[in-house]
Amino acid sequence: MATDAFEMSLVHTVFRCQLNSAPRLICDVRPGRPRQLNRVADHIANVMSALHHHHLAEDELLWPVLRDRIPQRAKDIQQMETEHELIATSATKVQLLLADWVAAADPTNAAHGLVRGVRELADLVDAHLANEEQQVLPLINENITDDEWRAVTERGGSFIGPRNMRFGIAFVGMVLEACTADERRRFLAGMPPPQRLLARLFARRASASYHARLAGTPRG
Repeated sequence: MATDAFEMSLVHTVFRCQLNSAPRLICDVRPGRPRQLNRVADHIANVMSALHHHHLAEDELLWPVLRDRIPQRAKDIQQMETEHELIATSATKVQLLLADWVAAADPTNAAHGLVRGVRELADLVDAHLANEEQQVLPLINENITDDEWRAVTERGGSFIGPRNMRFGIAFVGMVLEACTADERRRFLAGMPPPQRLLARLFARRASASYHARLAGTPRG
C-alpha cells in the first residue's frame, strides 16, 4: 500500500502564491473601477472556495483513514484538523470583509481591513501547509492507496463548476506552471482524457489571460 501524493505540494504552491499576492491585487484597484474591484473580490472568493474544498476532502476522506491505520499518529492528524478549523474561521472573516469592500461607498477605507484579514489568512495557511508537508505527506505516501488518493484529489477539485469555470481552468494552469516536466506529465496522466486534452491545450494560456485580466491589463 503506497501512493505518491506529489500533487499536494503543487496545489499548496498555488494556494500560497494566490493568497500572498491578494493584498497587492486589492491595493492596486483604483478608485472608480468597480468592475476591477469585483474581479479581484471574485478571485479571492474563488481561491478560498478552492481551499475550503481541498480541506474538506482531507477532513472527509483522508484524516479518518489515517487515524484508523496509524493510530499512533493521531496527534498529528488532530493538529491538521485544528489548523483547518482556525483557517475556516479566518476565511469566514475575510468573506465578510470582502462583502464590506464590494459594498463600500469608499472602497479605499474598506480595503485596509481586508488586506489585514487576507494577510492573517495567508499566514495561517502558510504555516499549516508547511506542517502538512513535513508531518503528514509522508504518512499519506506510506498509508494511502492510489485509488484512495485519487478520490481525495477528485473531491478537492469539486470547487470547479459552471459559475467559476474560467477560474477553474486557470487554476489548473497555475498548477501546471508549478510543475517540473515530469510532474506535469504525471499530473496530466492522472486526469480523465477529455479534461487532460483541455488542460494540455488551454490551461496555461487560460492562466496567463486570467491573471492579465485580473491585473486590469487584458490580453488579446
